[in-house]
This record gives sequence, structure tokens and C-alpha cells, in this order.
Amino acid sequence: MIKPLVFSGEPFAARCRQVAVALALVAAGAGFAHAQQNFQTADEAMAAFGAAVQSSDDAAMKRIFGDKFQKLIPPPVPTSVPGF
Repeated sequence: MIKPLVFSGEPFAARCRQVAVALALVAAGAGFAHAQQNFQTADEAMAAFGAAVQSSDDAAMKRIFGDKFQKLIPPPVPTSVPGF
């Protein structure tokens, strides 16, 4: 059996997701720097973003990314389609 790749005590995929979110937050700030929430650390930013995504909190997304957050973060895709 092949062991999963572990990076700094975390599975590699989890670390990649953290890095991707951090990069997305940094990249998003380039165009929306005037309308975003400031965080002391990247971990705080990732926690706020993760909580907003998990709860589908548009108000929190607007505070984090600004009024045009939907250009950066598309709406969730339904997991089931009625009638299928």
C-alpha cells in the first residue's frame, strides 16, 4: 500500500488548498484593495474565507473581497438537480 504524501504534518492536498486560498486572497487584493477587509495573518484570512464559503455568507464575502466579489468567487453549483 502506498502511503499518502505528507507535508509539515498535514496531507499534501490540504497544504495545497491552503496555499491556493492564500494566493487567491493576495491576487484578489490587487484589483479590490480599496474594498476589502484587512487581516493580521494569512491564517486569519483563510479562516474567514473558509467560514464564508462553507456558510454561503454573501455579506462576509462582500466584506472580504468588496462589492464585486462574485467576479472572483462564482456562486455554488447545486449538488443535485431536481427531476434527474
